[in-house]
Amino acid sequence: PAPFALVLTIRSDSFREFETLKNLEGLETRVQNIRALPTHRMNASIEQPAARYGAEIEPQLIDALMDDAEGQDALPLLAFTLQRLWRQYQSEGVIRKAHYEAIGKLSGLIEDAAERALRGVDPKAADGARTARISEAQDQAAARVFIPALSQINERGAAVRRVAKFADFDDEGKMLLERFVEWRLLVRSGETVEVAHEAMFREWSRFREWLTGEKARLEALSGVEGAAAAWAAKGHLPEDLIHRGKRLAEARTLTRLPDYKAQLERNP
Repeated sequence: PAPFALVLTIRSDSFREFETLKNLEGLETRVQNIRALPTHRMNASIEQPAARYGAEIEPQLIDALMDDAEGQDALPLLAFTLQRLWRQYQSEGVIRKAHYEAIGKLSGLIEDAAERALRGVDPKAADGARTARISEAQDQAAARVFIPALSQINERGAAVRRVAKFADFDDEGKMLLERFVEWRLLVRSGETVEVAHEAMFREWSRFREWLTGEKARLEALSGVEGAAAAWAAKGHLPEDLIHRGKRLAEARTLTRLPDYKAQLERNP
């Protein structure tokens, strides 16, 4: 018998990293796989929470959401959509299909919210214009906030979130992050900040362009970080230093790029 038990949930693509954490060595663990909610059961997850707060969901909206909810991002996008619908239209008592279409539906919701956050639109006035032009300098400044501090490439070559310390950003970066937190596209918890929905890497066209230009560097960064962790785990043996030739040159290039150099220095 244990004096206490701790229940955690973690995504399958992060489990390998989790189970190798040194702080968890010696702890008895039991794993239970929780499968994704099938589409035909999503109606209950839409209706029942709203009913607890006295809100009605129009049947046509439920049908539309279930038709649109597909693919790997279905559940987080559905949650984000319902959250925004609730925030904007709960006062009407009934949340309708027309409201859903007005905010861009699942396919355009992340894009719309991210562009509004980038322009500083207040989420409480989300119907306000997002016509302000983003200059090239503003675009590059925003890209530097998100990459590489909040993004990394996993072993399958996909972009995934990276947890960062809020204090590591300059004042301008912190202001931008706060705007994205207000839109619930980022999560700030204590001293850390991270992307709330990895769908943002795929659904926000501006972010996709940033990632396309930086993917090779992000892959090199992941390679260095992974190799450094393995080298440390094996006792820092010289024969385990695996960066040579072209791979070494690519790694050294990172140290000449301020944002990547800073990211490497944050990781002991």
